[in-house]
Amino acid sequence: MLGERLKILREEKNLGQKELASIMSMSTSSIAMYEKNLREPDDDTKIKFAKYFGCTTDYLLGTSNDRKVKQPCIDTQNLTSNEINDIKIFIDFLKYKKKNLGKGEAI
Repeated sequence: MLGERLKILREEKNLGQKELASIMSMSTSSIAMYEKNLREPDDDTKIKFAKYFGCTTDYLLGTSNDRKVKQPCIDTQNLTSNEINDIKIFIDFLKYKKKNLGKGEAI
């Protein structure tokens, strides 16, 4: 199953095996063997593929058809809509801070 999913994900990005191999710092023959299910990547490589393609390792392995990586949930039970909005604003601020940190911009 991993081989079929890997090939689908690679083709969706319009990448050849050689290009993916270069991105992943591995040989083209390794990619070909993974896609033909002749060889199984180690766990670190599976995680690297999942991160690159933005999917879960469960999707790659065929144990789930859900590709999307789940975002962490925040328990908002017993919070007012204003408090939930404040959390969203704070999250946006943290994203902005992370993006602009190191660019010499004062935050």
